Amino acid sequence: MRSVAFAALAFLAGITAADAQSLDGFLSGMLKGCEMSKDFTDFTQSLADEAVGQGKIRVPSQVRDAIGTARISDGVDHYLISIPVTATWKGLSVSGITFFLGKGNGIYGWQVLFAATPADVDKTFGADAKRSRQILLQHDQMEAFSADNVKIGVTPERVPYFLCDLST
Repeated sequence: MRSVAFAALAFLAGITAADAQSLDGFLSGMLKGCEMSKDFTDFTQSLADEAVGQGKIRVPSQVRDAIGTARISDGVDHYLISIPVTATWKGLSVSGITFFLGKGNGIYGWQVLFAATPADVDKTFGADAKRSRQILLQHDQMEAFSADNVKIGVTPERVPYFLCDLST
């Protein structure tokens, strides 16, 4: 629900997909077996550091204007980190990124949330998700992953997402 509200605020502020910053390079690895660009890796590590009180969040300069303030929830076995985003990815409006980072237990992944219809997300990313899933499974020597580790779906609040779950 929060993601939908954030998208509505962006709309009311007059931010359009054409005006928003592109995350195409920042998120490009998601389309290649859930790899992470160097900047995305560094950003994710800084979120983990902040969650455990051992550092500050470092937002790469090329996406600084698109990334909002992180909200970190401390769960029993993982941290849930929600970040509002005002940007686009492959031309679709992105409303947020949610990370789930385990506490030494192998839980690890993220989902990009969209301010678009599920049909538009599927049309734009369906083939990419399928290809990325195939790459991940082909390189999975430990057989730790399944088809559900890379997918497009909708949250209970009906917000469409692209998920990379690398939990082992």
